[in-house]
Amino acid sequence: MASKKNHFEEKLNQLTSLSDQLESGNLSLDEMLEAFEKGVKLYKECHQVLTDAEAKINLIMIDDDKAKEIPFVEKGEE
Repeated sequence: MASKKNHFEEKLNQLTSLSDQLESGNLSLDEMLEAFEKGVKLYKECHQVLTDAEAKINLIMIDDDKAKEIPFVEKGEE
């Protein structure tokens, strides 16, 4: 059984592959629509994994003294 990390990375690789196929211009309209639909589904699944990871990080970062959540800050937003 694949670990969650590998599962996420596999989906991300599939999404990248679909993006490359769409950008190539070598697909028929039906193939493009199918690839786009699969890509949207993969994007949503990957986004959910990242959202869950962010929530877990926020829980870990709770300040015990003040019981306040320290928000997750993306690089460059500081």
